Amino acid sequence: MARNQAKKLFWSIAHAIEQCNDTQIKNANGEIEGLGIAMSEDCFVIYEPENATIKICNKDFETISFITEEILPVIDELIEVIEI
Repeated sequence: MARNQAKKLFWSIAHAIEQCNDTQIKNANGEIEGLGIAMSEDCFVIYEPENATIKICNKDFETISFITEEILPVIDELIEVIEI
């Protein structure tokens, strides 16, 4: 995956989360820090615009994994190398 394709994919996902969100993460001041989609009762996908990160979180909103546009090409290359 070329870097420009990864960037386009990342921002497409982020935009979709913003448009379809059913979950909001707010700070102590009530400001929205992240928008998300509940995948199940125990899993959420959260987009945090401030640091351009998409996080996969558990039911307590603890980060299980995260995605940035820089990681997508690496994952794509890994898949090619191990021939999945």
